[in-house]
Amino acid sequence: MKHFLLSLALLAGIVHAAEPVVSHTIPEWLVLAEQGDPAAVNTVIDAYNKNEIREANYTATLKLFLKIAEQGSLKAQLIVGMMYSRGQGATKDETEAAKWFLKASAQGDAFAQGHMGLRYAIGSGVPQDVEGGLALLRKSAAQKEPNSAHVLGLIYSGGKLVPVDHAAAFGWFLQAADNGYLEAQLKLGQIYSAGQGVPKDYAAAAEWYHKAAALGSADAELQLGVMYAQGQGMTQDYVAARAWYGKAAEHGSSTAMLNLGELTAEGKGGPQDFKRAGEWYGSAVELDDPRAMFNLAQLLATGKKDVEKNEVEALALLYMAVQTTDETARAIYQKELDQLVARLTSKQIADAKETSRSLEKNFQMVRYLKEKKRKK
Repeated sequence: MKHFLLSLALLAGIVHAAEPVVSHTIPEWLVLAEQGDPAAVNTVIDAYNKNEIREANYTATLKLFLKIAEQGSLKAQLIVGMMYSRGQGATKDETEAAKWFLKASAQGDAFAQGHMGLRYAIGSGVPQDVEGGLALLRKSAAQKEPNSAHVLGLIYSGGKLVPVDHAAAFGWFLQAADNGYLEAQLKLGQIYSAGQGVPKDYAAAAEWYHKAAALGSADAELQLGVMYAQGQGMTQDYVAARAWYGKAAEHGSSTAMLNLGELTAEGKGGPQDFKRAGEWYGSAVELDDPRAMFNLAQLLATGKKDVEKNEVEALALLYMAVQTTDETARAIYQKELDQLVARLTSKQIADAKETSRSLEKNFQMVRYLKEKKRKK
């Protein structure tokens, strides 16, 4: 999980969406909204909250919402604050963003209070005031704002702004989780699995992971796969592990893809299938997973049933894998790379280096297209 100091996005979900009345393009709705059409204003608000407004329309959108925000509209104040914070329609300006969130907070909005609480706590756009920030976060959390309760949990477990207090952190995570906040449910699963401030309890961990998984958390699905594969608090069940890894893989978890590949290669929880294992490794490789690069390289270097031996491609993958920041893993990958280089010709080594560069360019393009599709 990203550190709370880097994730103002934890508080970035604006609600109260309106349903469009008729079909227009966003520029057309903006024109109608500028003319004072209430339905158009609500539709543009809805479109912004759904990330449907494109960059070309940010300037007009900010201009519209500034006008409405100055008239006291809470929804507009929230969006103006968010747009300044994100640099949408204007240069990113945390001070200006804080000004508008503060106006919304003064209207009693729990989301804005939580957002300003975090800003005061870390000094983002306002002078740092940890105690004042915590007070605002508590005020927001008291109104059942789960984001704020979760952030309080992160603060008390992080030890950066206040001394670590596992009991307080657990209480805030529990409040957020009970209000359906996915990240807090996932965090409780991690706390129980590790026994962090509470007795280790795999059954309780699994319960919270199941709740987070029901909300679509790939991390929770992955952890359930690990628990079944390792028999943590339950009977070891590789079939169930594969099923949970499969769900997490569908949601983009490279670790789940890697683990599926390993179970498939070992024939655990299903037939042994080296070709399918290689496909799972390949999917994880596209997501920059060094261990998957290493596993696929080993598969190609030795050749298995239905997998043609290809030492050049294996070496190309190892050249990519050794770029990992994990020093222990890098040493293992480098040893494998050196052994492979020792038995290849100069031409094969040159071909492997070129293949490595080509693969990296291709994967960069794949990642770019996926990210572009995600943002639409």
